Amino acid sequence: MTNKVKKILIVVANPLSRHDNRAMTINELCAAFCEGINYSNIEIDYIDLYKEDFDPVYNPDTKDTQTIEYQIRIRKADMIAIFHPVWWGLMPAILKGFCDKVFQSGFAYQYQKGKLIPLLDNKKALVVSISKESKWKNKLVYGNILELFWKRTIFQTCGIRSKQITYYNLRKVDDEKISQWKNEIRTFGENISLKKTIAEMI
Repeated sequence: MTNKVKKILIVVANPLSRHDNRAMTINELCAAFCEGINYSNIEIDYIDLYKEDFDPVYNPDTKDTQTIEYQIRIRKADMIAIFHPVWWGLMPAILKGFCDKVFQSGFAYQYQKGKLIPLLDNKKALVVSISKESKWKNKLVYGNILELFWKRTIFQTCGIRSKQITYYNLRKVDDEKISQWKNEIRTFGENISLKKTIAEMI
């Protein structure tokens, strides 16, 4: 297994709204990350779940070609980077549906004689999210359910080593603070590009 990153699959789950002047912030963070990555020859694949009209409802009796396509694109990527807002302590339903349909048994993991076998243990993941709530409320009231969902429920099951970055208090921060967030994410992308490895970062 190599730690070199040759291809990154970016998944964005962020509906834009003219009624929310901060609705673009998660997309702007994604763009800053891509700017950092583009300092190198790392290939970027990009999925916008809303623009691609992804159907999050899982039907076991229906063959979903879009889901199969996404699984193929994950197979080809060394790293998955997910960008989403935080709703009710978790992610938008369209992204939860993506997890339900894409990270299926037989693709992301399997059981052999009752033992869990991860099938994506050669990959890494980054999750970047933005919450309108404070950090203390996400931890004390919501119990860090978002972090537990991504790290333990999804990525550990699949064998994916992951890092999660969450920004808080979107309602209250100013443009200077958002610029700071962008610079941090851009630098993260640059470090992946310059080091060609994420072993020290994730």
